[in-house]
Amino acid sequence: MHEQRSLFRELGIFLLLYLVLGAVWLNWGPGVEVISSLERSLNASLGSLASWYQTKLEQSTKLVAPLVTIISGTFAIVTALSLAESRLLNRLRDFLEREEKRLRGARDQLRRTIERPGPARPFEMPFFATGELRSAMRELGWGSYFLPPQLGYVELQLGEALTKLEKQVDLSKQHQRKVSEQLATAHLLKGAMMISRNGSVQNQNFTDRAKLIEALHHFEAAISASSKDLDALEYASYVHVQLGQFAEADKYIDRLLRLTAKDLKSLQRSRALRSKAWIALYGAPSRPLRAKNWIDDAIRALPDLTGAEQVEEADLHMFLGDAQQKLNANRQARSQWEIARAVYKGVDSDEAREGLSVADERLS
Repeated sequence: MHEQRSLFRELGIFLLLYLVLGAVWLNWGPGVEVISSLERSLNASLGSLASWYQTKLEQSTKLVAPLVTIISGTFAIVTALSLAESRLLNRLRDFLEREEKRLRGARDQLRRTIERPGPARPFEMPFFATGELRSAMRELGWGSYFLPPQLGYVELQLGEALTKLEKQVDLSKQHQRKVSEQLATAHLLKGAMMISRNGSVQNQNFTDRAKLIEALHHFEAAISASSKDLDALEYASYVHVQLGQFAEADKYIDRLLRLTAKDLKSLQRSRALRSKAWIALYGAPSRPLRAKNWIDDAIRALPDLTGAEQVEEADLHMFLGDAQQKLNANRQARSQWEIARAVYKGVDSDEAREGLSVADERLS
């Protein structure tokens, strides 16, 4: 214990002498100059580091600041638009759902106020008793809250209600039409997806036919959503042809032709007439003369075509040549194939090149 205290005392004396010598070195020795030199070096290093950091920060700020402004501004605009759209939809929904509560029960009131003809009353004007009708209007809440119901003022209020309701009906019809078009388009896309994954149905493969029938259901659903959808009618007819159901295909094509009756020069009408011709030529029984007449009509229905669309015209001449060949009119058939070949040569597309190969084969 005594040795331990002696050791602590010696350490304390050594530490005290160390501090005294350090103070002397700093105050009266070269320590001041050394410390000052170290301080100046440290200040210079820190200054250069601060200057470098400030320069880099300014450069980064010049680069990042516009990006931050653009990103934040874009976010604000998108947020504002989405919120505005949401508020607009809510206001539209509220407007469509807002009903004229004063019209509730009006039908029952009218049934009670009408004076129907009977043995003691002839069939004459007015049908509705004025006094009872005025009481009914008061009961329904029409007119003024402070004055007795005046029918002239009620008529003015009803006119305003009619204007508002007509606007609601018009908006509702527009909304319904847009939604129906979108629903039909979604069914068309789904049907197209089913067909794109479908193989040939000529071998009567059960799975392929099932996919084709499912696609047909989507096209028919598109027609139900939008009864005047020309694309849906055309695609549904194609599926029926693939299934060998020519009579059903004809029904859809006839509907398409009725819808395009006023537009005698249209690609959609020409395609429908070509489908009629195909069914007449390759259906059972084959009717090449009727097919030829349908193709003539299809060519007349063609609008002015340019570019890749000219393949449609060449296809019709090829098809007409096939019908002429079935009718044993070989010279006329060759003439139509030559016309088709000339049109194919003027079009730069894979479809045109395939058609040109078929035309060369026919003419050889």
